[in-house]
Amino acid sequence: MKKLLISLSGLLAFGAAAETVSVKSPDGLNEIRLETEPVLTYSVLRAGVVRVPATPITLTVSGRPALGGAENHAYAGRTARARAGRVPAPVYKKAHVDDDGNEVLVRFKGDWGVALHARNDGVAWRFETAFGGDVTVPAEGTEVRFPSGATLLYGRTWGGLESSWESVYEFAASCAEIPAGRDRFVYLPLTVSYPDGAAMCVTESNVWDYPGLNFYRPASRTDALLSWQAQEPVVTARKGVHVHVKERRPYLTKTTGTRAYPWRVFLLAKDAPALAESDAVWALAEPCRIADTSWIKPGATAWNWWCANRLGDTGFPGRFDTRTFKAYIDFAASVGLPYMLVDAGWVRGFEGEDLDVINPAFDLDALVAYGRERKVDLILWAAWSDLADKQRRRRLFRAFAARGVKGFKIDFFDRDDREIADVTSEMARDAAENRLVLDFHGMHKPVGLSRTYPNVLNYEGVHGMEQEKFGGSAKTDFPANDVKAVYTRMLAGPMDYTPGAMGNVTRAAFKPSHDHPVAQGTRAHQLAMYVLYEAPLQMLSDSPTDYRATPENLACAKFMASVPTVWDDVKGVGGELGRWVALARRKGDAWYAGAMTDWTGRTVELDTSFLGAGDWAAEIWADAPDAATEPTHYVKASRTVRAGEKLAVALAPGGGWAARFTRK
Repeated sequence: MKKLLISLSGLLAFGAAAETVSVKSPDGLNEIRLETEPVLTYSVLRAGVVRVPATPITLTVSGRPALGGAENHAYAGRTARARAGRVPAPVYKKAHVDDDGNEVLVRFKGDWGVALHARNDGVAWRFETAFGGDVTVPAEGTEVRFPSGATLLYGRTWGGLESSWESVYEFAASCAEIPAGRDRFVYLPLTVSYPDGAAMCVTESNVWDYPGLNFYRPASRTDALLSWQAQEPVVTARKGVHVHVKERRPYLTKTTGTRAYPWRVFLLAKDAPALAESDAVWALAEPCRIADTSWIKPGATAWNWWCANRLGDTGFPGRFDTRTFKAYIDFAASVGLPYMLVDAGWVRGFEGEDLDVINPAFDLDALVAYGRERKVDLILWAAWSDLADKQRRRRLFRAFAARGVKGFKIDFFDRDDREIADVTSEMARDAAENRLVLDFHGMHKPVGLSRTYPNVLNYEGVHGMEQEKFGGSAKTDFPANDVKAVYTRMLAGPMDYTPGAMGNVTRAAFKPSHDHPVAQGTRAHQLAMYVLYEAPLQMLSDSPTDYRATPENLACAKFMASVPTVWDDVKGVGGELGRWVALARRKGDAWYAGAMTDWTGRTVELDTSFLGAGDWAAEIWADAPDAATEPTHYVKASRTVRAGEKLAVALAPGGGWAARFTRK
């Protein structure tokens, strides 16, 4: 039987009775503490070492002193809660998730409390209230602090509270190095490495009827980041596909008085690569609300937007018309892709988009039928602004599902306020009722919604490959960005980076192009992404023409299409925060491994102890000896690997490596 590890001590501080409640994970390595004096503070420890020093928290509810503040944190007791067992995960990076964890609700006078939760892969805390009726929440006062010696990897919005959450992550040696101010605030996930090698990622889970959590550094502080959240929108204006907030109310949300607030989550691991194994965000989310998930089909898709519809080898120019998309469906079928994602253009005018008015050059019903014959289903792009109204959304979802469409890529949310939290969960529910899958773009990080509604296959919120089409990308170190994404954004949940470029170039040769885009780094770097990146709806983003251009290119496309998009297990194999990374994933009896590096070439040693005992046949895709100057060059090799054998892997600058292992 699992032992619940809780300590409770009574101390004297400032003349008041102080209480310290400590909750440890089942393995005893992770710990979260709550102390009541002089104000309410939490701290996070791993292996007995402080990872977040004592840090104050408050929640302001109208009509009451701030919960956790100096006037309102009178301790009233504690209640232990049991969390145990294994939970099926139908569309996830693991087949099952261990739900084992120790949890305590620390109660305070006035019908509120703070829940503490400790798992073997992290800890979390949240406010819970039992107030009558509805309440208004003007503000949350959450801070995060880090001890000296910690290295931070953080992202900041491009500007203000309307953001696509797609900036490049940066390093900081302390909070003091993060630029002060709210104009470009720090968003989550935020990842930290410590001198002893341990790592932590700060994020959140189970966000309902509440805005997302972000942080900023006040100019007056160098030791902490303070919470910064979007207030409730009251006046919005639609301009084309975008919805802009013109005025906000002076509060975060108006909500029910009896509820649990979002979990503030701290993933913890022995090292940075092992953070990829954490399930805390998924495990702390609301359980699945779809009774039958058998219809939800993850998989990879062809896509027309990144390559600007190019079809040079078909005898006609790629245009946004029925003939073009029949050619895309043919390609998808030829390499075994279950989906074709049709991006913006299938309805009238991008800036005047209306899902009721289909582009006359695009015969939707003919394409659905053509795809059905070839076992390729259609997913359609849409702006959320055209699906914001509940009745209209339900009507459109019913209508398109009846016509055979299997899902929507919904774009340009560009906010994380309470309205967006509500809209996305309602979209997921309405889509599930019509057996539609969803891919959210222009979107903040995942917060566990894909557990509650597994038909939400993917989220963007990443500086993905699409950014290499635009002029500003010439200043971006993309291989480093690609590695950082594994250690940051991906830890929150599925990530739509949209890989698959056949045009692979050195940094010196890189030039952004909208119509003929290329990607920094090597071909093997691109292949590695299909193993490294969690994406139940994965993309083959380049042109069918480029995939078919040479036998070598076509072999790459077939490998990309064959890599599973949901998994049974994942292991961190090696790496250094933001510099290089290696992960292994299992599907059935086969293991896949991937590694990639920034612009520093390196030879790394990968431990194959993740394999079961015995000999394994390895199919390996690696950088060619000249890949530093000829990035499209790769070598494919086969060999026998003994479980536990150390593999020396040479990564070119901007390079990568991928392998599939099957038991001999």
